[in-house]
Amino acid sequence: MVDNSGFATGGLKAGDNYREVRVNLQKTNDAFLNISSNVYTPRSLKFSPDGTTASIIQASSSTQTLHSYSLSTAWDITSGTHDGSYNPSSESTTPRGIAYNADGTKAFVADITNRIVYRYTVGTAYKLNTISGYDSVSFSMASEMGYTQGIAFGDSGNKLYAIDNGGIIYQYNLGSAYDITTASYANKSLSMPDLIGSAVSNGDFTFSSDGTKVFVIGGNITNDKAVEISLSTAWDISTGSDTGFRISGGFIDNNPGGIFLGDSGTKLYIAGQTTDSIYQFNLDSANTLSKTVLNLTSQKHLITGIGIESAIGRGLTRDVSVKFEATIDGGDTRPIGPLYSSHSSNVSEALQNPVYYPYLVQPASSSNIKASYTDEDIDAVVFYNLK
Repeated sequence: MVDNSGFATGGLKAGDNYREVRVNLQKTNDAFLNISSNVYTPRSLKFSPDGTTASIIQASSSTQTLHSYSLSTAWDITSGTHDGSYNPSSESTTPRGIAYNADGTKAFVADITNRIVYRYTVGTAYKLNTISGYDSVSFSMASEMGYTQGIAFGDSGNKLYAIDNGGIIYQYNLGSAYDITTASYANKSLSMPDLIGSAVSNGDFTFSSDGTKVFVIGGNITNDKAVEISLSTAWDISTGSDTGFRISGGFIDNNPGGIFLGDSGTKLYIAGQTTDSIYQFNLDSANTLSKTVLNLTSQKHLITGIGIESAIGRGLTRDVSVKFEATIDGGDTRPIGPLYSSHSSNVSEALQNPVYYPYLVQPASSSNIKASYTDEDIDAVVFYNLK
């Protein structure tokens, strides 16, 4: 039996009986593209299915235009070059959301002020700078939401989604795929003011290809994280629940304006409004923000303690949390709980000094621990083993 007498808060220290493994939890971007020479205050973000074209909105107060970038290497944001732009001001003076039909020959632009989605014909697929004109086709969302921001199609174009400034995603059903004239409110929504804020300056979101995950940003300085939501029923936004996994924008840009999941769910892109840049994150696992922090296969002893640390947070009294998840024997995913327990997956404590918790995880073949922080002040997680 493991002696847990030394596991009072702050009681476990590396020393004669324990060895420690410290893992940095801060997830920084893997690559970025500065677009300030062409785009100020970037909002919304979309990529073509092959990863060779990126679309972004310039939402600066002076000129609000639609921009296209070509990527010479698919999904590598550093290879992007500016193609040109299109001004939709005849219809939309304050564009905020972009979406495409299946082949990229129709572009849909949501206006934040009048809450209308407009359809345009695109000359070269997914290239906003080749828009030939407005199709005189539109759809109003004014009856349901506040100020319309990011939009996206899903379920093979049979559903349309939009987020408003209240941190709510609304779902619409389409009678014919990508035909917004057949759209009607599905009476389904997902409210997230507790996750991304209730005064969202620019919300945006992106789905996994199977419709079981949605990743959301609130686009403001106080709620600057990308949040991972799991849908228990694919493409049904009303079945969403918070997974607890995050990427904090605060490390790179404290005011995100667009988000997109691409390259088969292995890369996440975030547009930063403060730095006028697009940041690329290479995910540890497809379609999740969780980060593999420790491979249990190489551990010869039980994981007997976990601590969280923050150099920034010394002396703070507010609570923070880290979510842990163990993958045992190559596929059986279960939460890591306190000693002799498996029902809890969250660690939460005031950020003062490193805090240590008793945990018990039996090493097994092909095993690892995944973790993600929900507070950007957390610097590292520390694992302790009996020697």
